Amino acid sequence: MTTKLLLALLPLLAAAGCTRKTLYAPDPEAFEVRFQTSGLSIEASDTPNRTKGSLPGGTLNITVYQGSEFILQKSYNVGSEGVIAPADGKELTLEAGTYDFYAYGPNGTLNTTQRTTTITHGTDFIAAKVLGQSITAGETDIELTFTHLASKVSFEIKGSAELSVTTLNVTKVTLSQISTSPATYTLGSALTPSRGTASANTYIIDEFEQAADKKSAAGWGIVLPKSAGTFGLEAQVTVNGKAITLTATVPSMTFEAGKHYAFSAEVKAGDIQLKLTVTNWTNVGYTEDGVGA
Repeated sequence: MTTKLLLALLPLLAAAGCTRKTLYAPDPEAFEVRFQTSGLSIEASDTPNRTKGSLPGGTLNITVYQGSEFILQKSYNVGSEGVIAPADGKELTLEAGTYDFYAYGPNGTLNTTQRTTTITHGTDFIAAKVLGQSITAGETDIELTFTHLASKVSFEIKGSAELSVTTLNVTKVTLSQISTSPATYTLGSALTPSRGTASANTYIIDEFEQAADKKSAAGWGIVLPKSAGTFGLEAQVTVNGKAITLTATVPSMTFEAGKHYAFSAEVKAGDIQLKLTVTNWTNVGYTEDGVGA
């Protein structure tokens, strides 16, 4: 009897097996993430030694990590009032979770493993980060507050009263023994200041605008942060039609990220006297006289 009962059950078990169904988990729901920018009005120029910045009218990258895992990078176009829009026209979507967001511009090639890219003199490089941002149901708005990672330097050059200047123009100003370019930027970090001693560590400002009275000229550029130490300055100036070259060694100083170093130079007979004003890009700062010799 036991044997017959087992044989009778086998067909029933086989029939029951035919009715199994495979269950599939639905795809996780993704939610829109939008961004707004604040903090800066980026200096922009198309001249060779002043690379166009990111705000307004340029592009920037937003990179997303979840812990140590790279999730994605997306390019955004920047509008005139800091409003940014995806370059591909599609809003960023992410599954619910906690993420780190890093934004920087102008666009550069990112090593996603080491989280690095490179920056050179002449680039107004900006960056922002938002860490530990929760993405939940609905739309998430994230504000990105940018800061400058480089330093701005400007020169206004005029003639002294003793020269009886009728016209003055500037061909170029060369800074030597300044920071090393290119530099490595790591997402979320500041640039490490440097100072090169070789003649190759130079930066040239060669775009100067002559004043309306033609007795002075002004120009500016962007350099990577510099550590403490002297640096060289050479100005090629034309005064009353005569070309002259003036040189100075600027005493030990730094170029800090996000600072504007405004040099006012007065040309004398065979000499140049510098006055330095240092400000944040918000125009709050201090002044030093008698800089350089």
